[in-house]
Amino acid sequence: MNVAQQAVIDTPEASAPGGGLTLPTEEEKRLVQETFKLAEPNAAGIAEMFYNRLFELNPALKNLFKGDMQTQGEHLMSMIKTAVEGLDNLDAIVPAVQDLGRRHVDYGVKDEDYGTVAEALLWTLEQGFGDGFTPEVKGAWTTVYTLLATVMQDAAHEVQGAATETPTAPVEAPAAPVETQAETAGGFDAQFFNQLVDNLPANVLVCDPATFNITYANKTSVATLRTIQD
Repeated sequence: MNVAQQAVIDTPEASAPGGGLTLPTEEEKRLVQETFKLAEPNAAGIAEMFYNRLFELNPALKNLFKGDMQTQGEHLMSMIKTAVEGLDNLDAIVPAVQDLGRRHVDYGVKDEDYGTVAEALLWTLEQGFGDGFTPEVKGAWTTVYTLLATVMQDAAHEVQGAATETPTAPVEAPAAPVETQAETAGGFDAQFFNQLVDNLPANVLVCDPATFNITYANKTSVATLRTIQD
């Protein structure tokens, strides 16, 4: 367990001792969750605005995105929604965030790219909310993004450090199918999304529309169903 995860578990609303992490207060969580709900109806437009701004700030980042950008935008907003809803149970989402940070090493994401994403995100929110993007709202989003980005970077640095300490002969991996490249290089990580949903402190059920049989239930739903059954 690294400093970032320990901070989330041990100090739910404080700066992590020695870790330099400032965790969101209850008020900051509320502001982020409420403003995201307001943004959801225009999710497609927000995603498009974000990526346009991101590529304007750094055109080289386009190389990380191989798939259809509309689909990528849908994936982005789904991941943000899952992370925002998970703010009330940070220790449950930290492992998934760390895993995504490790994967970003393979994607070619650099430390400075996190800052570019932050700038594009805050700019997009400001354009979308106008006068509603108050200093308090901006501060709340900044705190949340900084926390998640720091956890991801710490995990990425661990991978990079281990690779430096124990160098191995390079192995050329087989080319991935186009669909796989679009998902991974495009930033949408199905495993990351599934981990977040599975650990959400809310009931998530998926049913077959034809039979109404449950095809997926996250951990919270399983616990709820067992309670009802008992």
